[in-house]
Amino acid sequence: MRRLVPAVSLALASACAVTPPQTLDPATRESLGRIAVVAVDRPPKVELAGIPSGKGSGAASGAAEAGAQCLGSFGSGAAGCSGIGCAGVVLLIAVVCPAAAVAGGIMGASTAPASDTFDAGRARLEQAAAPAALQLGLREQVAHWARTELGARYVELADPAARLAAPKADYRALGALGVGCVLEASVEDLRLESIGGRGGDPSVVMTARVRIVRTADASVAYDEAIRFYGGRRKLADWVADEARPLQADIERAYAELGRAIVERAFFVYPFPGHAQGAEQLKPYGLAARSYAGGGWRMFLPGTQWPKVDSLTPLLAWEPFPRASDRAAKPADMARVANVGYDLVIAREQNLAAARVVYRREGLATPEHRVEAPLEPGRRYLWTVRARFELDGRAYLTDWARTGPSSEVLVAPSLVSYSFSTP
Repeated sequence: MRRLVPAVSLALASACAVTPPQTLDPATRESLGRIAVVAVDRPPKVELAGIPSGKGSGAASGAAEAGAQCLGSFGSGAAGCSGIGCAGVVLLIAVVCPAAAVAGGIMGASTAPASDTFDAGRARLEQAAAPAALQLGLREQVAHWARTELGARYVELADPAARLAAPKADYRALGALGVGCVLEASVEDLRLESIGGRGGDPSVVMTARVRIVRTADASVAYDEAIRFYGGRRKLADWVADEARPLQADIERAYAELGRAIVERAFFVYPFPGHAQGAEQLKPYGLAARSYAGGGWRMFLPGTQWPKVDSLTPLLAWEPFPRASDRAAKPADMARVANVGYDLVIAREQNLAAARVVYRREGLATPEHRVEAPLEPGRRYLWTVRARFELDGRAYLTDWARTGPSSEVLVAPSLVSYSFSTP
């Protein structure tokens, strides 16, 4: 039962009254013109949170070295609380450090690997967590999805130096290149976070700050943070094999954040009043229907994992537009055409969404039988959204989840729908 407490706390925290995330209206999006993507040349905050005490001299020396460097350069970091609702989060170490301290802190708190493994892992983490590498790694994925989804509206900057800009850069010179706005993406923080206290396994958490800045007058049209939570592992597993698992999850964070940034900035349709007031205990987005086909049920993540009857379960959800959508924007919803649905399923790992194992886009009906067998005796998190056309333009709804949140989370997440296989 103890393992369920963090998930219950997170689910209840997400049901509190919150300010809905920002969404651009269609007219503003159309006014932005052609779009370039840049990264911001600033070091992200790196927090080593929930790290257990070191084991042996290897741990002590690694942590001491990193701590001395960090304190000497930046001063001591402040422990704090962040994440979904901050519920049950205990930050045992919070340090703002250069890349070497990332490696030293993580590796120093590991199970004291052999010297050659330690040094190789340190070098790998230093390379992966270098500030410019982090910013350009995210920028590469944002640019990929902007190129894929925006087509001719995307402008690739020919000068590589222009793709990494100083904070609060003046982008007016890009207007001469036909750029109407800059999509500015930066990694704000990268950390290992343990939810649920000292005994919890940490996960990679990456937060991206996204701004859209007009080149004509430097005005900011959009400013939002989007957060990625990876699957949880024991610390020794994160730093195994020269820290390759940690580097792989950083790469996964880039890819999933890059797609989410472009979709939210340019395609998510702004529905008013979602999940506010009396609506806060209802699903946010398309409600899941029971697996037998009648009505929807809401499950607190981590407390109930309804068992499906097959390794290829039938998942169902309410159709779009819903009655509430028609009531909110009757004229717009009357013109909706070509509705389809996107479904994504991720493996649950230690009460978190690990890798995505199943994805389908453009489904024609509000139900789908999984076509590739899932693993037996496993738990999964899943979510769905609608994609549609309005006046000839493509839009998306938000991904469905079990309640509102003040954070924008990469889906699936712990507040997505859940099930277990027989």
